[in-house]
Amino acid sequence: MWEGTFEIPAGNYEYKVAIDDSWAVNYGAGVARDGANITLSLPTATNVTFVWDQVSHIVTHTTN
Repeated sequence: MWEGTFEIPAGNYEYKVAIDDSWAVNYGAGVARDGANITLSLPTATNVTFVWDQVSHIVTHTTN
C-alpha cells in the first residue's frame, strides 16, 4: 500500500496512478488498467489522502 496526504487548493481535479514514472501502465476509475481519470471536486482547500493498493490496483481518496 502506498499512502500520501496533501493539502490541495479548491478546484476540480482528475487523477490516476501511473506506474514507474510512465503512462504505459496506469490505473484509473473502476480499477481499470488505462481506465478513465478519477474526478475530485474540492469546494475549499482540503487535506486529501490518496491510497494505492499495488496488489488489487485499487486507488482511493478521502478528504478531511
